[in-house]
Amino acid sequence: MFTPTPQETIVPLSEFQIGYQLDVTDVYTKAQQSVEIENTVRNLYVLLFAEDGRLVHSKRYLVTTNTSLTEEQKSRYDAVLRSFHTKEDEGSNRSSGIIPEFFTNYKGTAKDLDGNLTFYGIANYSTAVDQDLDNLADDGPAAETNLRNMTIDIAPGSVERNYFFMVAELGDVHLNPTVNGNSISVERIGANLELRRLDAKVTFNIDVRIDGADNVSFENPTYKVHRIPNKSYLIERAKSSGVNNWDAAQNTETDFSCMDDDNFEHFDSFNGTSGFFAFYMRENRPVPSNEINGDARDKENANGKNYKNLYVMREAWPYDADKADPTTGKTPVHERDFTYAPENSTFVEISGNLNYTRKRENPETHEMEDEYVSGIVTYIVHLGETGGAADINNVNAVNNYDVRRNVRYIYNMLITGINSFEVEVSTDGREERPGAEGDLAISDSQQFLMDSHYGRILLELDRDDIKRNVEQGDPEQAGWNVSSPLGTTKFDGTTISYPYDYKWILFAINQEFGQTNDKMVKFPGTQAYDGGVRFFDDDGGVRDDVETQIASDSGNKLNVGGRPMTFKAYLDDGRDTDNYYYQRRSSIDDDACLRDINQLLKHLYEEARSGTSKLFDDEGKVVITAFCDEYTYLYDPRTENYIHPGTPTTNESDLLLWKEYVNTDDRVLNITPMVATDYSEDKNTSITHSFVKISQMAIKTIYNENDPDLKTAWGLETTNETGPLTWNARMNLYRGKKDNTSSNGRTNFLNFWLETNDGRSGDGDYEEGDINWTDVMTVYQRIEDANGLNDNYRDAFHACITRNRDLNGNNKIDENEIYWYLAAQDQLSGLYIGQPALEESAWMYTGDGTTKSHLVTSTFNGKVNDNTNFWILWSEEGASWGKLHGGGDENTATYDYRCIRNLGIPIDDYTTPPSHYAEISTQHYDAGRYYYTIDVGVINSRALRSAPDDGDFLPLDHERSQNNQPFKSFDVLSPPDYGSGITWTEMRDKMSVNDNSDICPDGWRPPNQREFLIMMSLRGKEGFSLSNRLGIATSFSFNGLPPNYTNGKRYGFYFDTNLMLHNEYDSEWTDSEGKPKEAVLLKFRCVRDTPSAY
Repeated sequence: MFTPTPQETIVPLSEFQIGYQLDVTDVYTKAQQSVEIENTVRNLYVLLFAEDGRLVHSKRYLVTTNTSLTEEQKSRYDAVLRSFHTKEDEGSNRSSGIIPEFFTNYKGTAKDLDGNLTFYGIANYSTAVDQDLDNLADDGPAAETNLRNMTIDIAPGSVERNYFFMVAELGDVHLNPTVNGNSISVERIGANLELRRLDAKVTFNIDVRIDGADNVSFENPTYKVHRIPNKSYLIERAKSSGVNNWDAAQNTETDFSCMDDDNFEHFDSFNGTSGFFAFYMRENRPVPSNEINGDARDKENANGKNYKNLYVMREAWPYDADKADPTTGKTPVHERDFTYAPENSTFVEISGNLNYTRKRENPETHEMEDEYVSGIVTYIVHLGETGGAADINNVNAVNNYDVRRNVRYIYNMLITGINSFEVEVSTDGREERPGAEGDLAISDSQQFLMDSHYGRILLELDRDDIKRNVEQGDPEQAGWNVSSPLGTTKFDGTTISYPYDYKWILFAINQEFGQTNDKMVKFPGTQAYDGGVRFFDDDGGVRDDVETQIASDSGNKLNVGGRPMTFKAYLDDGRDTDNYYYQRRSSIDDDACLRDINQLLKHLYEEARSGTSKLFDDEGKVVITAFCDEYTYLYDPRTENYIHPGTPTTNESDLLLWKEYVNTDDRVLNITPMVATDYSEDKNTSITHSFVKISQMAIKTIYNENDPDLKTAWGLETTNETGPLTWNARMNLYRGKKDNTSSNGRTNFLNFWLETNDGRSGDGDYEEGDINWTDVMTVYQRIEDANGLNDNYRDAFHACITRNRDLNGNNKIDENEIYWYLAAQDQLSGLYIGQPALEESAWMYTGDGTTKSHLVTSTFNGKVNDNTNFWILWSEEGASWGKLHGGGDENTATYDYRCIRNLGIPIDDYTTPPSHYAEISTQHYDAGRYYYTIDVGVINSRALRSAPDDGDFLPLDHERSQNNQPFKSFDVLSPPDYGSGITWTEMRDKMSVNDNSDICPDGWRPPNQREFLIMMSLRGKEGFSLSNRLGIATSFSFNGLPPNYTNGKRYGFYFDTNLMLHNEYDSEWTDSEGKPKEAVLLKFRCVRDTPSAY
């Protein structure tokens, strides 16, 4: 681009030209940034060093179309670089620019420019680096060495970038200066600086293709990057041999980290069977711990492995019981000492729920039958330049763990099934693929998936299976097992293993309750369960009689006044006259009760063995209603005896148990009357051949469960089981008199169902329930669609009641039975703000822009207790707000909704709202400005930007991008709002060329959409307020998309009383006289990421 002139050409020093361009990224066959952002240069520090290492001249440039620097910018920059081009897509030219008047104000001598000179260019540098570079002028001959030794730190665990640090080095420059009077001339007219990013870009393409399988899915795929370098040298060092002294990151304890909060991140894109994710990281070029070669493979295989090529040995590790979890026997990935991979080599852990149906031959009938495979699988991949499929036995390739700067790595990963798992846990236990493991279930019959709230299902067991397999008496062939975040609980024929977590599903046998096999038993109340085995004494120790209890525990021994009593006798004795079954007690059997899985299988075995049981039909089948509790723990089964759901929790440690079970894996109960669970030698892979598998999805939350100071929160279900419903409630919508709020949806929802006992004031308690569960919803079928609600309550406002249960069995909807409720306005905003922390199936909107989806809230739009209108969220726009009765919106046929639940708050406390996801400070004053600080650190870090803005603009991106996320803390300027008033597109255009004039003062920027939603939720706190017509630096992803946004002028968002989608100069938008509306002129409530929080 810039060609040196012949040496005999002499030019004045002032005419010496420097250009820059980005080096081509090598492609080595929380989401990636766009091509434009990856290639953007926002500032440039150019330095020139003499042959002896002295800094002889430097200049700092702001890359912008502005003609000059503002007074504030002059403290950070020396000049403006206005002639530049930014690469916008893969097909366009490289980013480049012309650096003006580098030698203007040069204060050195001609002698300083003699000899072998070296140019350096540092682009997109931070304020901290700026100061370090400024200090080089005082370092004398050590300056260049100090530059080359300079390290650049990055936030631990961060794999995101806003902009990209870039460096150019151009040595062997000879200017051969001459002096003509007071001026200096040189023999070279220009130079070109090739900028290279400090980061590598890593992309994983995942494809699931399983031959001969149907209904294939890889659900909730996530990834985690381990051993990410926290630093790198500013100037690259060449790799040599021997001990690694070429990378800045060396110390295992301080220089490497896992992703933020040890979180798994969701894929950037996934459609069920294929997708991708991408991340950025600094260079890491470690030396192998041991070499992988043919001799090493032969030795491994002689010791029980079955490694078929060298490549699979990269993830090999020796099992060490001392590092394994004492309960599960598993070894966490980060605790493993890999045999061959370097201690500090970066690797990726990929997990997901793999599900498919395959054909297997029935050994008795020899017919091909369906077999259902499901479970959580994990794949481990060490990064490196390992070549392609032809290199799996190439010693050099399989021992390469390098990740180099400015290189793009693409890993294509094909998931083909579980064959490697089955081999690993087979009789000979010969491990084939140490980087693949998981917990899988294979069943030939029934698999059920439940959401995190209360639910029920019908299942069927076979008499012959129960009898035959129990009579085998093999203690290794368990009749059932349970896995949960608390551990794995198994029954081995004699004992039940710690942590005793199996009482979250209770069973009622239809025949015993007088119910037909095509319907479910109505929940009879928690009092119909006797609590099962009591494992602990009052002092917390394990009881001596546990095994005796287990052997005789078939249920139905209610403790009434210190004596055992059956549930039927309990009713006959008039102990519970309000119970639904009290009036129907003549139709139920003496054995009718609720049983846990241990009790159920023992009771059925006794019945099957009797030969006279009437429980089984002519085909030997028994139908059972299974009641799945919500995925919460009111007590700790590891240390406490069973507590009935609905019991108010007072123990603080129990209230905080939610931190262990949110955002985690499904909990699973397997009924395994045929084969036990098989485990691999290293305990990290298991396969359960089950007859019945019941899985329950965990409660999802946007909150950071790892925050030690966070006590309360709210969580949500994964899917809306009824789908959208009508907005037009047929029954009295609002009965209670408690104040309607924007943040406490439970109080709002209780008002839908219960009267308050003090008239209009709303200061008293709720009255006893007077609405029957059976009048509201079906109790005889699983609720899978809108038909689960009865006609009068089949609307979006009442539907969350179906996620709850008649816990006391009296058929009345009572206050302490309503755990799940319709989200309030701020909670629905929070759901969008924290959306990146959730798996996609829990998002409010997963459409492609061709459909609209509006969600109702429980918050009034208008007066405090005016229930004629409610706030509505337009989820296709992210989180724009409107009125239910406004702008014709009520003509929409149906509305979506979200049911959520309080966490860490006792059920009998209906006044305390969960912790808000943001806190605002009182006003600060610094450097002549008043501002507030907003802390959102309680939000899960997956929904936060890990890369701070460093006082620059964020990339202006659409509402669904990672750039539309808040940092963990940000500052907001106090009024007056900034600027004179510009249009949204003028703001966009200025930001694209790094021009902050009329937008924000230097070091501040316009907020993105999610930041502004947070600001909206804090109005009224600490005197914080917002004025109208404020600009938001977030574009709209569906602009121009038919059929809803064809005009192409729905550019982005702004605030005008409410968060809105902007429209400019559009004839379709007219005033009452039919004239086009004037463009909306915006000012700005400027923000910045809090510098002290970096």
